[in-house]
Order: sequence, then structure tokens, then C-alpha cells
Amino acid sequence: MNMEQMMALETGDVIRRQGEADGYVVHSNYTERVTAARTWDVTNASEWGVGAGGIAGLRVGQMIGHADLTFGYVVTCVNGDRATAVRTVDVTDPTDWDLVSKVNGRERIDPEPRPAK
Repeated sequence: MNMEQMMALETGDVIRRQGEADGYVVHSNYTERVTAARTWDVTNASEWGVGAGGIAGLRVGQMIGHADLTFGYVVTCVNGDRATAVRTVDVTDPTDWDLVSKVNGRERIDPEPRPAK
């Protein structure tokens, strides 16, 4: 994606970091940067840094990490042995990202991720 494409992103557009399979939904566009988020189901305590209380011991607002050593996931919902977490990213370099789809549905880009630079 180039800077012109980033500046045209709208709330609801889906973008993906190069080399990754996960899409992020655009929440806001400040022209020179974009914020986007992705949600995860937290169902396997061994792949999340959830502590001795397990998933049921998580609290909304608690920050957790994933076994792949990524951090910054915030718990948004806990329901027994299941939880949901969200991670928000700040996009400042559009060349690291690809547009996956536009919110209006008129533009759909190849869903296969490009390798990282």
C-alpha cells in the first residue's frame, strides 16, 4: 500500500501486515497514520500468558501476551473458560501493509499474504 491508499482508508476497511495472515479492521484515519484492531478468541491457556487462574481468572482490561512472544492484547470479554482479546496497531508506514478489502465491498484484493520485506 502507498501513502495515497493509506490516506483513503475508511473505518471498516481491512488491512494486513506483510508476511502475516491476520487482518486488522481500520478504526480511524488521521491522514498521516491509521489505527486498526483485530480480535482473538482466547481458549487455550497454554498459548496465552494468563497466569495460575487460567482463562476464567482473566479480568476485562487485563493485558496478556501470546506464546509467539507478541504482547499488547487487552481482554475485552470473559465467559467461563473462554475470553476475547483485542490488539490495536498504529500504522505509520503504509509500505508495511496491504489493503485486503474496502468497506464498501467494491474492491477486493488477493487474500494471500505477501512475504515480509
